[in-house]
Amino acid sequence: MTPPKQVDRGVFLGATRKALRNRNFRNYAVIQVLHSVGLWSQRVGELWLVYQVTGSGFSLGLATALRTVPSLLMSPLAGVLADRYERKTLLRVSHLLKALITTIFWAVATYSDPGIASLYGLILLLGLITTFDAPIRRGFVRVIVPSELLQDAASLHTAVISVGRIIGPAVGGLLIGLFGTPSSFLANSICAILGFFILSIIKTTAIVHSRESLTKTFRSAVSYAWRTKELRITLAYLAVACLTVLNIEVILPIVTEVRLGGGSATLSALLVFLSVGSLLGSLGAAERRSNSPSFPWLLAVQSVVTILLAWAPTTPLVILSLILVGLTSGAFLGRANAHVQSVVEASFHGRIVAIYAMIFVGMRSLGNILMGFFVEHFGASSALRISALCNAAMVLSIFAITTNSSRIDVSPAIEDSDPEAI
Repeated sequence: MTPPKQVDRGVFLGATRKALRNRNFRNYAVIQVLHSVGLWSQRVGELWLVYQVTGSGFSLGLATALRTVPSLLMSPLAGVLADRYERKTLLRVSHLLKALITTIFWAVATYSDPGIASLYGLILLLGLITTFDAPIRRGFVRVIVPSELLQDAASLHTAVISVGRIIGPAVGGLLIGLFGTPSSFLANSICAILGFFILSIIKTTAIVHSRESLTKTFRSAVSYAWRTKELRITLAYLAVACLTVLNIEVILPIVTEVRLGGGSATLSALLVFLSVGSLLGSLGAAERRSNSPSFPWLLAVQSVVTILLAWAPTTPLVILSLILVGLTSGAFLGRANAHVQSVVEASFHGRIVAIYAMIFVGMRSLGNILMGFFVEHFGASSALRISALCNAAMVLSIFAITTNSSRIDVSPAIEDSDPEAI
């Protein structure tokens, strides 16, 4: 489990500039920043409002899970739709639906005294939209850039989302401080509307759409993912990370109020520092292209920095820990996303991205519930330690099982025909 080698920085920066010179990708990057800003502004408001209404760590975990749990059931259908219909049209529909639901969320929070049941219901509705939106959004990269830019664009896709993750919590915290919690929901609606209009100027390339039955189409994708060793192992590591150590946001309201004695502005600041680390990690991930099995290495480091966060007794150490947590998680997700995007065949792309999204979102929903349970019964610090130790044990198990196999190539040649969240 040795650290991966680095490539020449000039090569990386040149590829980055080349990807950003593509007008389609630049426009889509703006859409993704808007999407991420709106999402994280909304999430700050949701976390703070749920915690103020209930004062419960388990309620925080459940609220986060309700946003993500539909992915366990509906992502297969979303992936089939992405391979069957025009992705640009599907994205525009999802933007309109998100604008509608977030506007309703704003109105309910502004003009009534919402109970926890109504908050859960609205969060679940947004989760349903996100379930259909996520695989289409990740897979949209393939139809807007040339094949030679795909892997660089996929890596930058993660970095672009991280930029929004930095801006979004800051915007959410500022709006909550100036205008109250509901304003963070309205910001998400405005971002969705702007993204809808920018989509109209993006040009896409035609792809061959699958016409098999829905069940047969998805079963063939699952079979393909299992047969393809690079995908199978990468998705296994993704599932472990999402179940154990990629659920830090759930405990941050408690860390903010109990350990640091802060309010919504402090929560926003902590999310910004977490996102800064994620951005640095996702940018650095594009530099590291070797045959080294970096996934277990990165996740082992993730366990260490999560334990550091559990121990951190002061505000500066909490900030440092969050930056390191973001750094390692951003690097892992950036590499995993780019790897999956580049090795999958074009005909399976939407469905494989849906499987990725189902694991990423679905396993995080289960992890959120577990994290909320551990926080409720053992406290935030113990919950972090438990998640870190479980992550380390499962990563070592996967590494041991696959150690006699050939190493994962995280930079294979992109196939001739040719992705948050993000």
